[in-house]
Amino acid sequence: MCLNKFNSKISLDYHKTYCGAHKPVRIEIPKPYNNTLEFENYNQSLKVSFVIYADFECMLQKIQTCQPCDETSYTNAYQKHVPNNFVYHVKCSNENYKPPVEYSGEDAPKVFYQKLKEEALHVAEEYYDKVVPMIPLTEEEKTEFKTQKNYHICERSLNVLPPLLVKKLVTKNDRSNITQL
Repeated sequence: MCLNKFNSKISLDYHKTYCGAHKPVRIEIPKPYNNTLEFENYNQSLKVSFVIYADFECMLQKIQTCQPCDETSYTNAYQKHVPNNFVYHVKCSNENYKPPVEYSGEDAPKVFYQKLKEEALHVAEEYYDKVVPMIPLTEEEKTEFKTQKNYHICERSLNVLPPLLVKKLVTKNDRSNITQL
């Protein structure tokens, strides 16, 4: 099944039992056009407009527990985390949004959820739902745009196809060559 080395018959027997329950593994070498791993998720490299950092504080409350049982798996729980306060800070990439929000009380999780919901609705209404007309480009910006030689995110030349497209085209051509044979 595999190419492991064993020092004793016991470990070999144990491994045979374990390994025999699985299918054999086969190594596949990539095709020449598909032998490079490259970052492709450029949309995830753009700056996020808003980020929320949050922290909860809890009191540890002792709890009664039952005796462990040898016949079943168990977790010996001896305390419970009871949330009692939180703080969160909304950061905006373009401006100072507002100071951190703090709260203390027994209903901290409920208040936290309500506050975050209000925050999300406010951000959506004030920043994402508003249609703001684009400021016209200056002549210098227009010239710079027209003379670009690379994409601004991945910095790849505009004349070169991205590797993902090359892979798709080559794969498609390989399939069409096979059907012609």
